[in-house]
Amino acid sequence: MLLLGESMTHTSTTANYGRRIRLLTVAVIAAVALWTAGWFWFAETVRERVREASVNGPFYCTDIVPTGFPFRIGVTCSKAGLAAPDGETRLDTLGFRTAAQLYRPGHFIAESDGVVDVQLKGGPPVRMEADSLRASVRLAAVDGSAALPERMSLVLANPVISPLVGVDSGPQWAKAGTVEAHLRKGPENTIDLALTGAQVTLAGATPAEFLLDASVNGASRLDAALLAGQADVPAFLRANEGRLRTLSLTFANGGAASLSGPVSVDDQGLVSGELALTITNGAALAEAVRPLQQTLPFDSSPLMALVAANGSGSTTLTITLRNGEAAIGFIPLGSVPPL
Repeated sequence: MLLLGESMTHTSTTANYGRRIRLLTVAVIAAVALWTAGWFWFAETVRERVREASVNGPFYCTDIVPTGFPFRIGVTCSKAGLAAPDGETRLDTLGFRTAAQLYRPGHFIAESDGVVDVQLKGGPPVRMEADSLRASVRLAAVDGSAALPERMSLVLANPVISPLVGVDSGPQWAKAGTVEAHLRKGPENTIDLALTGAQVTLAGATPAEFLLDASVNGASRLDAALLAGQADVPAFLRANEGRLRTLSLTFANGGAASLSGPVSVDDQGLVSGELALTITNGAALAEAVRPLQQTLPFDSSPLMALVAANGSGSTTLTITLRNGEAAIGFIPLGSVPPL
């Protein structure tokens, strides 16, 4: 009888174990089915939102395809772009892709096939080609409403900039080994911008390291413009002010120059300010930038003579900007185009 009881207990335990396995299997299949259905529903919602933005907003994306199943969500576009409300400033790119982790929906990664065409108001169309172009965007809710960019980063590998002639690239203007740009909302309603470039070559000049560190006021004003769908960078910069913490070029031959100081822009887009220009190893600097002289919009001979006279030492000069006109003392440097 004991053996019979033990056998019945063993059979009951085995049956319970098998039932649990079957229930677990059903639960896993149901969870996978729900996740799959939810992902495709959400992906279709994202696709529709992107389509609506392409029709009603400054952004466009063609041939929208949701991607990233099962743990990411994103879209690919054969072409994508962004245009200012005036239609005179726009950016277009090919092979645009985005992705975000479902558990971190406020952090997006984007990349393109490395060809970007840029048209700035009042300027010539420009093409930038790179081996890779990757961007990162972190969003944060503003006043409990829509999520807006809080931090943005962009990394370019081996970019080349040239004029756009029809649909083709013209003669090369500039190239670099690596370029990185970082933007974030800073304290006291400011926006901080940092830009670095390695092995930057401008119009055949000596390669240089480039650094820009600056801030501009009015983060809340930019948020309001973005919420209203009226993002216009030149309009945002007008009637505004900021600080250039440093703008520097350090050339491979030892010559270097840096700018720093406050800058303001009036409601007509004219720039004013007082900037400190620090020159290091002026003779080497003059030699490094000599190929650029013919591209400058003013007679740079007096300035280059002043720079070269510094020899191998270091000196600081003051550049004065008044309503778009730049000068060092009595030496005019030309006009800064209105923003």
